[in-house]
Amino acid sequence: MTDRVSAVLVAQDMHKLLEFYCAVLGRHCVYRDAYHAVLRCGVFALDIHQMPAHAATDVRVESPPRRRDQAALKLSFPVDSIARARKVAAELGGQLDPAPPRWVVEQQKICDGHDPEGNVFQLREDD
Repeated sequence: MTDRVSAVLVAQDMHKLLEFYCAVLGRHCVYRDAYHAVLRCGVFALDIHQMPAHAATDVRVESPPRRRDQAALKLSFPVDSIARARKVAAELGGQLDPAPPRWVVEQQKICDGHDPEGNVFQLREDD
């Protein structure tokens, strides 16, 4: 048994979200098939699953995507540079906020954002 923790993100366009998270997080895909992909971040794995075609027809992703900020869970990822991640996210259809959330103290480098389907996440730049 491994100590790996994972989260499953169901995507309308798995390939687009895979490209987004690989580029923004600076991680590589460790497994991929037609229906899901896995990115590893230390002992954590982000599993991106393709939404079944019959369910995807009922989901509409606006352009630009409407942020789904009422979710009960927000994943937080370490990155080497929030500035780099902000640029890459914008190029790939997502967005990082221009400033940290109000509750962040000065020495913390934290930024919220959303992916091309509106899923909210957080990035941390650790010193």
